[in-house]
Amino acid sequence: MTGVQTCALPICKRSEAAKARAEKILEAVRGGQKLDEAGKEFGLTPEMTPAVRRTIDGTLPQNITPDLVGQLFRLKQDEYGLATGRDGYFVARLTEIAPADPAADAAGVQNLRADLRQRMASDMGASLTDALKRRLGVSVDAEVVGTVQ
Repeated sequence: MTGVQTCALPICKRSEAAKARAEKILEAVRGGQKLDEAGKEFGLTPEMTPAVRRTIDGTLPQNITPDLVGQLFRLKQDEYGLATGRDGYFVARLTEIAPADPAADAAGVQNLRADLRQRMASDMGASLTDALKRRLGVSVDAEVVGTVQ
């Protein structure tokens, strides 16, 4: 539930040429060039995006995809990354990491709590099933199970 701001650069349509341009821009900014300078060669101007959360809850800003959000949360502050977007590729710089404020998002905390409970229960059930199979030597005949309706 960390807030993130990015400086994202959309690049043309999804194609090998667009990806190559994005990679060229990424190489330039990682080499010390400013994002706006690196984008000028292709007639592009960086834009600031609104803060985004790690959880994908249907409230992503325009053109921000789950792939881009995932890439952002792998970056350190002021690092650059490359991700696909709805309209092409993004070269993004993580400009800020804002700590989560549980008091400001009680519903989000409850959703996270419920999700974690469900995942833990599922993991525990799978672990118990695996342990019992090993201990008792239980096996499942998939062919027979497939014939039962």
